[in-house]
Amino acid sequence: MTRLPLALVRSQAQIFFQPAWLTGVLLLAAFAVASPLLAGFALLGAAVQSAAAWFIPALDRADVVEGKHGFCGALTAVAAGTALGPTPAALVWAVAGSVACAGVVLLMDRGGTAERGLPAMTAPFCAVSSVALLATASMQSPPPAFAYHPTGTLLDPAVAVLLSVAQVVLLDNVWSGALILAGLFAAGWAVGLWALVGAAVASAVAWAVGADADGVLNGLDGYSGVLVALSLGLVFLRSRYRVPITLAGVALTVPVRLLLAGAGVPVYTWPFVLVTWAALVLVHLARSRTKGGSGAPPRHA
Repeated sequence: MTRLPLALVRSQAQIFFQPAWLTGVLLLAAFAVASPLLAGFALLGAAVQSAAAWFIPALDRADVVEGKHGFCGALTAVAAGTALGPTPAALVWAVAGSVACAGVVLLMDRGGTAERGLPAMTAPFCAVSSVALLATASMQSPPPAFAYHPTGTLLDPAVAVLLSVAQVVLLDNVWSGALILAGLFAAGWAVGLWALVGAAVASAVAWAVGADADGVLNGLDGYSGVLVALSLGLVFLRSRYRVPITLAGVALTVPVRLLLAGAGVPVYTWPFVLVTWAALVLVHLARSRTKGGSGAPPRHA
């Protein structure tokens, strides 16, 4: 692959912290299965943010090719297409928002947030798209009805897990979830397994605390758990307590999501970002109290 197509494909995979091009291809297939329009938006957002980052001297062009400066743009553009459909306003949100994501990444990079143990992850997407969603409220159609409803059978947990995976990228299609999960297992068995654990644990916690059954089944309470499981379980933590910390973080995404939604705040992947940041700060503080404790966790996009 040449550098530009590789960057666009990897940008999709980097939503899940993966650089593998095959994972990115399966993610694009997941978008196409649910909505060819959203597949186009995902590519557009990745292209715009990657192009903007390419011409910012302070950002590493090797990271652009790795997709680390395209995934927030992809998510931002998909959020625009989901909220506004195929409209000029959606294109403005997608393009301007993806450029803004590059700017937010630069600001966070210059502010040294990663060195302080707070990697950007999807925070630029969340910040930009939250503002855009609130600003375009009058242009949005009422949200569609839930695609799936509880059946009271053993299919419900399987559907909830698959839709939790799909909802990471704002999709509500079980086949999309299956394709994404296949892409994660293609990246590594541990990647796929942690994604499954995150989706299952978060969904189970949501059911246990009495969250809306339709919302749980359609993955709204599980998708941040997927990302927390990957971020803490595989990417950032090297502690011997990694597994219990990760499971606690996954569970915590549920009340955080419910609080944000109840306050009228656009949720997106904020629960994942906030819980991961909190866990990394707490682990760093605990290490700093231990003789020879290590510094901030490794940086990712």
